[in-house]
Amino acid sequence: MKLPGKSFLETKLLSYSTLGIIILVIVSVWLSGVDSHRSLFQNSIVSTSILAIAFFCSLVSDYIMV
Repeated sequence: MKLPGKSFLETKLLSYSTLGIIILVIVSVWLSGVDSHRSLFQNSIVSTSILAIAFFCSLVSDYIMV
């Protein structure tokens, strides 16, 4: 069995983009929480909720596309 020459998505690019998105969400939630005086716990709940919703939407869209 031959393996394909080039994969669809390279794991290095996927890893860096995933880390970038997570950092971007955390920083944006932290910056929005500064004005509204939310605690660190509330900010972590908001950022976790955003990431969970995005993950769920990507799973659902991949399931529908198949």
